[in-house]
Order: sequence, then C-alpha cells, then structure tokens
Amino acid sequence: MKNENELLKQLIAFSDSLVWSDQLDDTIVRLLSKTEMITGANRAVVYLLDSQQESFRLLAQGKDRALFKGYEVLPAQAYLRLPWISRTLKPVIIYDMLHPDTEDFLPEQLIIDAVNGAAIPLVASERLLGMLCITYTIKLDWTEKQIDFLTNVGRIFGSAIYHAHIIQRTQELAVLRERTLISRELHDGFSQDISSLGVRTEAAILALQNKDYELLEADLDCILESVHIIQKAVREEMLDLRSCSKEDRSLIVLLNEYLERFMEHWRITVEFVYTGNIDSIILSTYSKMQLLRVTQEALSNVRLHAKAKKVLINLSIEERMLVLKIKDDGVGFDPSKISSSRLGLHIMKERIEQVGGVFDVSSVHREGTNVTVKIPAVVRMEDFYEKK
Repeated sequence: MKNENELLKQLIAFSDSLVWSDQLDDTIVRLLSKTEMITGANRAVVYLLDSQQESFRLLAQGKDRALFKGYEVLPAQAYLRLPWISRTLKPVIIYDMLHPDTEDFLPEQLIIDAVNGAAIPLVASERLLGMLCITYTIKLDWTEKQIDFLTNVGRIFGSAIYHAHIIQRTQELAVLRERTLISRELHDGFSQDISSLGVRTEAAILALQNKDYELLEADLDCILESVHIIQKAVREEMLDLRSCSKEDRSLIVLLNEYLERFMEHWRITVEFVYTGNIDSIILSTYSKMQLLRVTQEALSNVRLHAKAKKVLINLSIEERMLVLKIKDDGVGFDPSKISSSRLGLHIMKERIEQVGGVFDVSSVHREGTNVTVKIPAVVRMEDFYEKK
C-alpha cells in the first residue's frame, strides 16, 4: 500500500474508472481488475449479498473463477464476520490468513497463496450490499489511513453496484410500461378489423339460411379479404416490433428500413427527408424506440383511415429539439370528435411524454393530417465544438 497522497490519487483514479452500466456482473468484474491495480493485492473477489442477507454470491475475474468453482454461493452468516461488518460498515483486516481469528471464517479458496488480507464492506446509502475481499502474498502492517482508504474503495464500489441496480429496475419498469402500451396498440389496431370480420360472418350465415347464394358468395369474398388484411397487418406488426429491438442501429437507418417495408406492403408513397446532423444527437435506446413506434402508429392510421396517396416525413433539429413531422394528403378528421375507444392518438402522446417530449396532431377535413413530435436533443460535445 502507498502513502497518503498516493492513496488519494488512486482513489480518484478508481472513482474516475467507473463505467455506469446496467450489466452488474460485468461492472463488478471490471472493477476487480482496477482494485488489484490500486491496492497491490494479488487477488480480489466480490461476495454479493442477496436481498434477505442470507447468502453470498461470488463474482470473480476469469483467472480466479476456476479456483472458486463449486463455491459460488455461500451462507452469509457463516463467513467474513458479517454481523460485525453489518453493524460497523468497517473493513475487517486479517493479519494471518493461515491462522485467522475464530470469528473470521474464510472461504478456504481465499486463503490459497495468501498471507494477509481484508474483507471490505460494499456500502451504498448506509446499506451493506456485499464484501470485497482482497488478499496479499506478503505481510503488511496496516495503518489507519490505509484502512480508511479501503473503506472509501468499498463505498465507491458499492455506489457502482447500487447504480447498476437502479438502472436494472428502471429498465424492468420500462419493459412493463412498454408491454402495456403494445397490448393497447394491438387491441386498438385489430379490434375494428376483427369486429368487421364478425359482422361479415354473421351476414354470411344469414345469407346461407336464406339460401341467397349470390349474397353468400359476396360475404365470403369480403371475409377472405378481411382475413388477408389481418394476416398482413399481424406480420407487419411483428416486423415493426423486431425493428424496435435493433438497439445498435441509428434512428435514420431504422426509419428507412421500416418505410421501405411499409411502401412495399401497402403501396402508399412515403417521402422521408432529414435535415441537420441527426447523427450528432445522443439518443437513448428508449427514446429511439418511442419515435419509431409513433411513426409506425401514425402510418398505420394513414393506412386504415386517411385514404392518403402520399406521406411526407421530416426529421430535423430545431432549437435543441429533435423534431419529427408526419404529413399526409388524406381525408383528414376532426381531432375533437375522435372516439375515446380509439386509443392510437392517446398512446402516441403517452409514448412521447415518457421521454420528455411534446406530441401534437392537427387535421382539417379533406386537407390531410399533421403529426408533430418534439423531444429534447443532446448534441455530442465534439460536434458542438466543431460548430463553434
């Protein structure tokens, strides 16, 4: 271990090395390598506590995983002086790994090639999340400054774990929210077609009962056409959802792919224009998904209701906002007279508001419909300074 100034520098470097991520295990493994570097330890492993603080789960680097095979989960109360650490949130220094204190019951794999070491609490918001265990092959005389340093390492480490937990929880909530929206969209999108199919089927049954075979044939043709439309729409919806899962694609690429497929399937012309350096925008995967889903819903409305021949889509940057405009030349409608049972517009508005944006729709009878979406745009710093 190093002197006080060096310890401070190492602590700052350790904090700066954090990569905030939702991948908890990957985050911890990356930090273990950094921990060995700044502490001079020959081995560093983490034992994460479960939510009931009943068991430890081991996380180690690749070079150490084989050593701990079969001991990845341990009963928490039996190891590492957990009750004392839970109460004090202070590291336990083990001066002799081969002859530890009777209270310091250690995993035997941790003792291999070790002379002394430390069990460091991983703490966030005064809550114990686990232990960081480091071992040394040489004898060390620990100072109070060095122990304080280890305490701070544990708190920084704990903050990274806590942050990863928060991101994971936020993503889980976003997934649940998205499932709700998709279920409502599917209901709104297909309920009318299925209801129409039911009406046509009842008409066909009535025609059969009346032995009106000409009318029966016409009804069956309509039923067959409705089935084909529903099949096509379901296939399109599945492809739309698959497009949203392509996180590594840019928004422009995703929109182009979707619009090409839409024009091919539905024979409606769509012109897509984008202005400004759209690639300079930092756009979260969730925001990108919402913009794509709103575009898909808007064009679904065009297909089902607008009787439009052409759609113009414009994507631009205006006053620190990413602006998406969708305009069609269809029959238009009166937004104030939209039935509450038609959920499409409400869902589109809800999607955009979830990412801090603004949604607006305007329409005039026989003059088409305009959909405008604005969400906050964050420009990459290198692009900002290039403009300066």
